[in-house]
Amino acid sequence: MAYKQDQFSRACDRIDAATKDNDNETFYAAMIAVFTYRMSTEGCDHARETIVQHFIESLPEILANANREAARRARSHAREPAITCH
Repeated sequence: MAYKQDQFSRACDRIDAATKDNDNETFYAAMIAVFTYRMSTEGCDHARETIVQHFIESLPEILANANREAARRARSHAREPAITCH
């Protein structure tokens, strides 16, 4: 799927900024609804099928990247001094 990197980055930034205050469950539900709506605006069944196939093929990479980022964050937090409550 072709896109311009700067447009992609700006769209990601806008989505992230608009959803920062939402819990993950709300965020994922909203993204699925938006994804579904945007797919419905595609002109033909073949285009929708191609988009879904690309998404399905991307899932292993999405999960691997998420796991890698989660591990990086866990390591980063482990190096921080513990906060104790008195």
